[in-house]
Amino acid sequence: MKPIVRWTVGNVSKMGIRCLDASVGHFKHLYGNLFDYYICYNQIKFSKIKFLNKYNIKFIDQTQHFNSLKIPPVQNHPCWKIYPPRIDKSVHEIFIDNDLVIYKKIPLIDFFLEQKDLFFITEGYRKSYGIFNSLIPDNFVVNTGFFGLPPHYDFKKDLDLNLDSWKPSSLKVHEDLKSKGHFDEQGLIAFILMNKKIKKIYLNEINIPIFERKFLKGEYGNHFVGINRKHIML
Repeated sequence: MKPIVRWTVGNVSKMGIRCLDASVGHFKHLYGNLFDYYICYNQIKFSKIKFLNKYNIKFIDQTQHFNSLKIPPVQNHPCWKIYPPRIDKSVHEIFIDNDLVIYKKIPLIDFFLEQKDLFFITEGYRKSYGIFNSLIPDNFVVNTGFFGLPPHYDFKKDLDLNLDSWKPSSLKVHEDLKSKGHFDEQGLIAFILMNKKIKKIYLNEINIPIFERKFLKGEYGNHFVGINRKHIML
C-alpha cells in the first residue's frame, strides 16, 4: 500500500482554488506515483474542483464523515481537515492545506516515510492555539497546514479521547469547538502531537509570507495564509 497525501478545501476564493491546483501539481511533479492522492472537500460544489481530475486524484466528500468523531465539524472552520481522521490507518498519511505549495523535495519527508513512529509538522510564527493556548508550552510553536502521521497511529482514538477528557469549565471544550474559534483546531492537533516523537519543518523551509514585509520564499515551499479569503479574489 502507498502512503497517502490529502488536501482539504472548503468554500474558498478563486485564488484559493488556484493555489490548490498549484499545490497538487507541484507535489505530484516532485513525488510522482510514490503516494496515493486525495482531495477532501466541504461546503464547495464539486464542479469547482472537478478539473483536478487531471491529476488522477481521488475525492472525499467530507459531509459524508460528520460522525467520524464525537464532535461534528463546524461551518467555515478549519477543523474540517480532521474529518475523516485517517483515510487508511495502515500507511503514512500527510495532511496539506490547499494554500500551501511545495516547490522542492523535502528531505524530512523521505526520512518520515522510513520511520514507523515519527510525526512531522511545520513551525508556526507564533503560538496560536485558541482555547488550548494555556495547555501548550510556549516553546512548542507549530502550524497545522502541513503535518504527517505514521502508520497504525489511531488519530481518531486520540482526538476522541482528548475531546472526551477535557472537562475544565474554563475551557468548555465541547461548546467552544462548535464555535467559530479559528485556531481551536490548531490547538487541538498541537496538544495531541506535542508529546509524540516529532520533527519540525522550520520557517526558513516552509515560509509564511503574510508575516513578512517582503515576500520571502521558503527553501522548500510557502504557506500562503490568507489567500482563501474571498475579499482578495482576483
